Amino acid sequence: MMTQATDGIMSLLREATSVLHGSTEQQTFQVSLGRGELSREDYIHWLSQMYHLHHTLEAGLKTLIANNTVAASVIDEGQFKVPMLTADLTYFDSAPGKESPLPATAKIQDQLEELAKTSPMALIGQHYVLEGSTNGNSFAAKSIRKAYDIEGDAGASYLDPYGSGQREQWKKFKENMNAATFSQEETDLIVKAGVDMFQNVANIGQALSN
Repeated sequence: MMTQATDGIMSLLREATSVLHGSTEQQTFQVSLGRGELSREDYIHWLSQMYHLHHTLEAGLKTLIANNTVAASVIDEGQFKVPMLTADLTYFDSAPGKESPLPATAKIQDQLEELAKTSPMALIGQHYVLEGSTNGNSFAAKSIRKAYDIEGDAGASYLDPYGSGQREQWKKFKENMNAATFSQEETDLIVKAGVDMFQNVANIGQALSN
């Protein structure tokens, strides 16, 4: 069943991903992350996998926004998280890219690279999930800083990239998404990609738990 672009794409994304959103938040790994109960080593492993994911996604997004004005009205490089992940991994003396992607992460990277070639607008749906995660992650950052005795931003900046500006940043993102003139085909691609990314995040968490 096709989604209806006139309904507002943020509502469509929220409705389509609601079940996966809830189950992902209840996943053992995500609960432990949010409570600051992961070992320092496991936290670094997670940052490393997210670095690989974002590195691939943001390479595709960078090309997309350079060539598509609608995409550029929603996404800018200030939303990219590779710089934060680089800073966090460096804080823990772990070079970005040093740790290889897990099979689950590599599979996602392959999917993202294929989308960048064949359906680049779908990357917006993938980005929506990760950008939205900053809402909950900003609270998790408090637990992480306490658990690992982190002072300052580096070490947990990926979780809390916008600081006190989080609410305003998310509001702006939602407004820009709903104002963007996506075609019906693009809307369907974006919504499906959003669903896929929630499953992808869950798969990484599951892999890290094994």
